[in-house]
Amino acid sequence: MPIGKLDYPAERLAPFGREKILMEANTDLEVAFRLKACAKEPWTVVMIEELQPGEVLYDVGANVGSYTLLAAARGVQVVAFEPHFASFAALVRNLALNDLLSRVIPLQVALLSGPGLLWLHLNDLRAGTAGHAMSSDPKKQGFHKQAVPIFPLDSLQAQLGLPLPTAIKIDVDGAEGDVLAGAENLLAQPSLRVLMVELRLDVEQAGCAWLAERGWLMTARFDERGGKKIGNICYGRFHRVASLETAG
Repeated sequence: MPIGKLDYPAERLAPFGREKILMEANTDLEVAFRLKACAKEPWTVVMIEELQPGEVLYDVGANVGSYTLLAAARGVQVVAFEPHFASFAALVRNLALNDLLSRVIPLQVALLSGPGLLWLHLNDLRAGTAGHAMSSDPKKQGFHKQAVPIFPLDSLQAQLGLPLPTAIKIDVDGAEGDVLAGAENLLAQPSLRVLMVELRLDVEQAGCAWLAERGWLMTARFDERGGKKIGNICYGRFHRVASLETAG
C-alpha cells in the first residue's frame, strides 16, 4: 500500500511527540489534494492550531481525514463525519496508521436538517473524491448510488452522548446550510467558540444572515488559494457575537 506524508511541518508536530502524519496515497486525488491539505486550506490549519489538547473538533465532511488527523495528532479530540464508503474506510485506516483511533470518533453518516435515509450520488467511487450529492431521487444524475443514514447534528450528539464541540468545520459540497439548520442547539452552546464553513457564493449572504440571527458573525473570509480565486465558493470563519464584544 503506497503511503505518503501530510504536508505539515515536523517542527510544529514535535511538541506533541510526533515527526509526521502518514496517510494512504493510493489515488492521484489523495496525492494531489489530501496529502497537500495544509497548503490547500491554510485557514483551516490555523483554526486547528488554535485548539488546545483535550478540546473538541467536529469535522463535518472529513473525507479521508487530513484535518482530523492533524487535529488528533495535536491532542484535540475529534468527531469525524464522512458518508462516502471509500473515503470513510480510508479515514479509519489513516487513523489506525497513526495510532489515533483513541482520539477520534469516526461516524459514517450524513448530517442534514432532518432524520431519514437518502441516496448519496457518487461521481467517483475512489477515496478522496468530492462533489457528491444527496437526494431522495434514485434517478438523480450520478454514476453510482449509496444509501446513507442522515441525522440532524443536534439529535445525533444527544443520542450518542458526543462531547460538545469547541469548533466545527463544515465542508459538504453545498449542503452546509442544511447541516447548520440541524445544529441550532449546538450553536447556542457556550463551549462552541468557532465555526469554519465552506459557502457557495450564491448563498453566502443568506448563510451569513442566518448565522448572524443566531449570534454568529463572519470574522474572516477566504476566497483565494495561491493568489487565485477559488471559484464559486469561499470559506468563512465565524465567532460568537458575545465573545467578540467581550474581547473588545
